[in-house]
Amino acid sequence: MAKLVQDGDVFTPDHLFVSGSIPVLTKGITLIAGTNAKRGAIIIADASTGKGEVADKAKVDHKLVGILTDDVNAESDTIATVYITGHFNRDALSCVSSTTYKDYEEEMKKLGMYLDTVKGGN
Repeated sequence: MAKLVQDGDVFTPDHLFVSGSIPVLTKGITLIAGTNAKRGAIIIADASTGKGEVADKAKVDHKLVGILTDDVNAESDTIATVYITGHFNRDALSCVSSTTYKDYEEEMKKLGMYLDTVKGGN
């Protein structure tokens, strides 16, 4: 279930997923211009435009959408893919600096995104 990151001929898991015990579903979302995020970023969407960006708890008019599947550097509005269900490693998730996965964990459970910690570290 782990995505493999290729560095030459060496493949190493990135530990975003804890297990495959929960079905993994994805969907597309338009990210706003200027979004620069890594795989594993929690994505929220503006309630009025539906456009997404990296999670920021200060944006109370935004709703949780999912977890970014791939790195994105959006110079203009860009369609990206997010996981909307699955069993994820909380230590592999990211948000803006003033925000953590803890700000979204309960909401994530309601949507079918469950968090755990990979034993033994990354």
